[in-house]
This record gives sequence, C-alpha cells and structure tokens, in this order.
Amino acid sequence: MAFNGRFKAASATEQSTRLSPLRRGYFAKRGVDGVGLNELMREAGFTQGGFYNHFKSKDALVAEVVAAAVTGANDKLSQAIAKTT
Repeated sequence: MAFNGRFKAASATEQSTRLSPLRRGYFAKRGVDGVGLNELMREAGFTQGGFYNHFKSKDALVAEVVAAAVTGANDKLSQAIAKTT
C-alpha cells in the first residue's frame, strides 16, 4: 500500500483505518522490531507530527494493533459459536 496523496486530507479516523492493514501486514511479516516508524509513516502518508498527533508512540500503535486483532478474533469466535447453537 503506497501513499496515494489522499491521506493528508483525510480525518484522523480515516488515517487510522487506512493505516490498519498496512501496520498489521508489516508487523505480521517482519515483527514489531523489524518495522521502522519512519517506514510506517512514509507508507501511510503521515508526517512525523501527524503520526505523533494520532499515536503517542510506536508502542501505542502496537497496542492498538494487538487490541484490534483480539477484537477481531473474539468477533469471529462469537460468530462461529452462534452458528453452532
């Protein structure tokens, strides 16, 4: 996912939503330590100031990714259980 020139005009919520698949894919493939913050910002079209207005740190970004993954897994599990009952 490369920067298409539209992220800077997007709201913070839209930027976070657009960044989600990018950060999950990068972290899943290379691990948290294998992904540089500058690379994430560049790929998502964030300036350094824009990133830090949205996330407190890289750790905060990782926490959000983990929380989203857990929520997604719980949702899928709930759906699977609902189908069997």
